[in-house]
Amino acid sequence: MSLRRASQACCTIVGLIVLPGSGKAAAADEAVSSIGDVRAAIAVQQRALADGTTTNEFLPALRVRPGVDLTAGPSVSFRFRLAGLANRDMHALRFDLDGPATPGVSSLDSAYMQFRSGDNLQVRMGRFQTAFELDSVVEDSLSRHDSGGLAVDWTEGIHVALGETRGNRLHYIGQINRHERSTNEVGARGPVTFEHDASRVTHFLGVELRPSGFLTQAMVDVTWIPEALSDVSQGDGDQRDFLSLTARVASDHRLSELRFLHRSVEIGWMPASPTWESLGFGSRPGHAPGLALVAGIDIRPLGRGALGLQLARVPAGFIASPDYPANTRSAELRYSWWPIESRLKVDLRYRLRQDLLRTSDVGSRRTAHNLQLRATLSF
Repeated sequence: MSLRRASQACCTIVGLIVLPGSGKAAAADEAVSSIGDVRAAIAVQQRALADGTTTNEFLPALRVRPGVDLTAGPSVSFRFRLAGLANRDMHALRFDLDGPATPGVSSLDSAYMQFRSGDNLQVRMGRFQTAFELDSVVEDSLSRHDSGGLAVDWTEGIHVALGETRGNRLHYIGQINRHERSTNEVGARGPVTFEHDASRVTHFLGVELRPSGFLTQAMVDVTWIPEALSDVSQGDGDQRDFLSLTARVASDHRLSELRFLHRSVEIGWMPASPTWESLGFGSRPGHAPGLALVAGIDIRPLGRGALGLQLARVPAGFIASPDYPANTRSAELRYSWWPIESRLKVDLRYRLRQDLLRTSDVGSRRTAHNLQLRATLSF
């Protein structure tokens, strides 16, 4: 069944449940709640290009995501949310259900049915959001992070979670890919294609451990896309499996009665990384390195917020991250502030990114400085 038909079926089911009969009108009102957020950002970016030239950019942007939750019973609920991004690159405003939701194009980033059985089983089917971020102020990931920053994207398929929300938990995600692209940044970098039937489903399996004592996060996961990795050294038409593994851990160290030093580390590895040639480095033989590392330190709380410093090194052969481009090293300093409890969040960040290796034999490594002020209001 296509997503369009699935969404229409969900709407029909919800209508049958919450609308018939005047005696059910009050219950229908109680079953509907509005959700969403508005995010505004202003950024100044300076980029030093490989040819030695420098560009300066002013980047204002606005992302709006209004939606509705519908409760059909103690175990079944539905969510529908519209999402759109406006910035200086947009040419017109239009709606496209299939996406991708580029600037000026809005779409549904959530249209799913959720089933819960007690506190130990949750199943989502349809179009939904998934994120497995490192527990840090920066909140990025080496494996899966839908709609990070100002992006508008989503996962289509099924997400099964076994275990309590803050306990030991097992996650499985079966993500449906388009023939020509992924619906998010998972498998969107490097020499990856979805032409083979097996590659049309991305499999994600994660094990999340219960926070205990000073340990606030411990998780390992694997992402597998069968027959999706193009490798020119294997011959025309041959594909290899895309496989990446990620582990993340975070902990608190008490500095005083009310303040903690929060440490976090994330490691990503692609055991069968792409070849240098398939990544555009034709003069280098063999496979590019596929071991990525992210490490950060936060001070929590600091005022009404938290301050974090994060360093990352992602080699050319690790192409699995939705947040960190391959062949880059980065440093980010961010302060997150909550002036209104749980509704408004303000982020001020400075980020430096630079190529690890030059992309050609001539020129220099590309470097980008980015200063951004961002405010997110949830409702």
